[in-house]
Amino acid sequence: MELVDIAWSAGLFEGEGYIGFLSKSGSPRLSISMTDLDVLEKFKAITGHGVINGPITPKPGGLAKKDYYRYHTSGFEKVQSLVAMFWNFLGERRKDQCEKAIKIAAKRGIGNRARN
Repeated sequence: MELVDIAWSAGLFEGEGYIGFLSKSGSPRLSISMTDLDVLEKFKAITGHGVINGPITPKPGGLAKKDYYRYHTSGFEKVQSLVAMFWNFLGERRKDQCEKAIKIAAKRGIGNRARN
């Protein structure tokens, strides 16, 4: 994996990504939603794991107007490894979000209960 690929992936996550938790298990989750399937496929190839769902049809009256795709990966070790890989390329706000999510998951003792 080239450094430029890591930087590109971190930039995509910085601009379009989300880090949070799965509602049922509480496991950390990293996701990116967008209309460009080829971009998400490249992200998945670089990171080495995850799932891409879609096309997803937007809900009527919502902000999204076009079908979109969602990349996601979950589990403490997978999410933590991506955060570590991207860390030097992230802005302060995204670093803060990532750090909080990882600390909460570690405190909960989530471990690697990944779905993908």
